[in-house]
Amino acid sequence: MELNGQNWSYPPSIMLLAAPFGQLSCLVALACWTSIGVAVFVAVGRKQVCDWRILVPVALSPAALFCLISGQSSFLTAAMLIAIFALLDRRPVAAGILIGLLTIKPQLGILFPFMLIASGRWRVFIVAAVTALALAGATAAIFGAQVWIDFVLKGLPVQGLVLSDPDRIATPFFPTVFMNLRGLDLGYAAAMSVQAIFSAFALGAVIWAFRFRRDADPPLMLALFLACSVIASPYLLAYDLLPLTFAAVALLASTRLDASGRRLVQLTYWTPALQLALGTYHLPGPALIAPAFAAYLLIRLRASPGPALA
Repeated sequence: MELNGQNWSYPPSIMLLAAPFGQLSCLVALACWTSIGVAVFVAVGRKQVCDWRILVPVALSPAALFCLISGQSSFLTAAMLIAIFALLDRRPVAAGILIGLLTIKPQLGILFPFMLIASGRWRVFIVAAVTALALAGATAAIFGAQVWIDFVLKGLPVQGLVLSDPDRIATPFFPTVFMNLRGLDLGYAAAMSVQAIFSAFALGAVIWAFRFRRDADPPLMLALFLACSVIASPYLLAYDLLPLTFAAVALLASTRLDASGRRLVQLTYWTPALQLALGTYHLPGPALIAPAFAAYLLIRLRASPGPALA
């Protein structure tokens, strides 16, 4: 099977996960990979919702369909993110290990160090750091240190080329502020400057929420963190919105939201489809949905009568 025009965007540690599937034929490996991802996602997600039927619209969401079509890792990484938040205080070592393992797709977890420090979860932080280093070391030991050198010298520059995208062919698939602006043919530096402002907002929101509202409603905190993770990165594809889709639908099902919140959940749910439709014609807009949802959640947290940490 040929996959022309594809770039390698994962760190070499993903090869530890992918290696067993390399022993199978392509279609069999894809079927096993997809089945395992869906099964793990359903098993983890079912434990975090009051009714398993809540998972049905998530499994049929645009983000999930994009993942199924492209054979991506979003079901597995979404399950990891959901499990991390479920285990943060009950099993901090397990949560830390999962965060360390999530470095196989680092753009999904770039806010974790700040969240852990802001909330004083130092045990989780240390375990996550040790796990990440051990994962990198194991990768180098098994596949050779050259794989990391090639990733830094060749892989990362290619990702930069994808973001620069002079022909704007990637805009239908990147629901990020940066790529929405690039779709308008705004210059790389200008688009990245605006992205930096939104990233700073996301970072500040996570630090404030987990410093001063650590004990707030867990589903709200999960949704805020995942929305901010979407905002913070310029390199994020439509299927990477699956974790946020889960958190948003779970919030909607819990009847915790007012009319404005319900509308924002609906927009969040359809963001990948909106990005495909508008991005095809280089029209911006879908990237503003996650910031709007995050701002709404911040207002809810600020008005929460729950205890705030001094």
